[in-house]
Amino acid sequence: MYNEKYVKSFKEEQYISILNDIKQLDDIANNYLNRYSAGVDAHKLALKDSLDHYIAKQISENKNYINTLEFKNYANYLKKISNQKKYIYDNGYPIYLEFSTNIVFEYLNQNMLDKIYPGNKINSVISKNKDMLNIMLSKIRNKQQLSFRELQIISDYFDNKKDLKMEDYTKYLEYIFEPKNGVKSTPQIVSAILTYLPKFYGQEVQDSRAYLASIDGSNNNKIHIAHSSAAFPYTCFQFDIFKNVDLTSYQSVNSSRTKTFDKNDIMLLTMIAFHEFTHQKQRNDLLSGNKFDSAAMEINRFLRQYDSSYYNQNHDADEIEIEADEKSWLHCAWFAYKFMKDEKSLFSQCYDNLRDVRNRRAFSVKIDEHGLRKRYMDFDVEKTMSIIREHPEALKNYKNLSKIFDEKGRIKTDFLFEETIATTNAGREFCNHTLNNVPMDLLRAKINSGNYTAKQIEILINNFVEVPHYNALALRELKNTNFNTYNQTMSNLNISKELEKVYNYYFLECCHQIKKFNELLEIVSSRNIFSKQDIDSYRSFFENYYFEMFENINIPNVTSIEKVLANFGNSNNEQLQILARKTKILLQRKITSRKSNDSFTQSPQNTITIDSIKSAILQSTFTTLDMQKQQDDIKSVISSPNIADIQVHGSILPPEEH
Repeated sequence: MYNEKYVKSFKEEQYISILNDIKQLDDIANNYLNRYSAGVDAHKLALKDSLDHYIAKQISENKNYINTLEFKNYANYLKKISNQKKYIYDNGYPIYLEFSTNIVFEYLNQNMLDKIYPGNKINSVISKNKDMLNIMLSKIRNKQQLSFRELQIISDYFDNKKDLKMEDYTKYLEYIFEPKNGVKSTPQIVSAILTYLPKFYGQEVQDSRAYLASIDGSNNNKIHIAHSSAAFPYTCFQFDIFKNVDLTSYQSVNSSRTKTFDKNDIMLLTMIAFHEFTHQKQRNDLLSGNKFDSAAMEINRFLRQYDSSYYNQNHDADEIEIEADEKSWLHCAWFAYKFMKDEKSLFSQCYDNLRDVRNRRAFSVKIDEHGLRKRYMDFDVEKTMSIIREHPEALKNYKNLSKIFDEKGRIKTDFLFEETIATTNAGREFCNHTLNNVPMDLLRAKINSGNYTAKQIEILINNFVEVPHYNALALRELKNTNFNTYNQTMSNLNISKELEKVYNYYFLECCHQIKKFNELLEIVSSRNIFSKQDIDSYRSFFENYYFEMFENINIPNVTSIEKVLANFGNSNNEQLQILARKTKILLQRKITSRKSNDSFTQSPQNTITIDSIKSAILQSTFTTLDMQKQQDDIKSVISSPNIADIQVHGSILPPEEH
């Protein structure tokens, strides 16, 4: 059955133009016939595949299509590649592989073949080809040794047939990765592996195609390592780099972001492939417009269109790149588990890499034109707003951005009442930026306007309450991160030496957010939208993460924290005043601990525990606290739910200085 998505990869007028131009057909044929050598154009390989499916569709809808000039031109083109694309089997019999792999032959009956190719013996050739192919497939199924020639033939067969539902395709890969078979890679084998990987990735990209090539004619560019086409559903991999990969080496798994090619092995190929397929998924999500994560892709495209200089410098700190690495290691883990030797060890290492990549969000920064480092989503949002102010007409071409920003480059907040976007990494990042920057007066006016239902206001609250959850989880995971895996990232900073800045940054940011969130809850509470129990539950949830972030700090920025506590204490909000008293007690405990430990290293005696909180409060000399308040504070802190077992959904990233 022809693939409708292959057909829709290109416009019909392009197919018609090609079919009426013998020179273009010859060019596509020659490119295809040389596909396992240098100089091949990935765009023409994609055209060849799509053209075959387009022809198959035309025949299926109109049997008289074979009488058109377009098809006659195609028939001559097909005859050329069918005759030339052949292998001599071990028994000396020629296998014309196009007859067994080209979808068009499935739609041509004997009468059609007689009319197109008078005196042909194509059916008998196809039958003999099938017999020879079955011999090879039987060897694979029965785990028998294939000759080098058989391996080339069967690899080419799987690569070009692209029947990803074939159980034999999986058996073929199992054969390839079985160490005792000693398979050495060739361009045919690498191509066959790449052709299978979109299917393995999942339905989101299974109709994408992957090609070994030297150039991508869609943009007239030489392929640098690999890239996903922005306009077409295919990815391409630089022929000279990947024509041979080590199928039994897995050293690339030792880095979560490989930027060098000291060891060109199978894990490097699969990691980069799944990374590029994620970009295909992001592209598909953007076209469907049904996920907020697609906003990250749209922001990326917007910034590259209007300020292309930023991208290369900030490449690894971009949300779509972090997500691509993250999902890549997830799929690598399962691919290794299914096909590789020592699969359990590889599976575990891939998952460690996934965690380390995810944690890049906790400290990824972008550098602006002045050399200043900013949290990556803050950079994107602020840069986008700045460009919109200069080019307000640009929003017409960006559907997602027009929901988020107005033509004056301001953030719209209505969508935060309509959709829970904090379920995605990009959404949580955007909620974090919004909570930090949208004026409270604006939120107050919107809630008091009466234009929003209780359900819509609940959506707003849930979007914001996820922010400290997200940030606290980021820091929790950061403690278990292997920072050596970041040595090859473009956004690399010596994070292991800057952890205290990260911990302090997150806590101080949370202080600002908890003040705003409490004010927001007061507004909601005054309108009787939620019960007191609901309000207390929201407040408690936010405060739990506030304290977790504080506990992460080993060397607190005392001056900044004391300013925040003074601000809390001077507010009219009783909850903030209580929070200030609790935090001041814990801060004093940290200060005392530091004075008794000159090394200031994290150690068991520096860890904040329930017992240490009790002790600190009971030993406190703060005269502003009466005994009753001390007891209330102890009960409040001790009764806070344990959140250590909450599953991590993502991580986040701060700038260098604030």
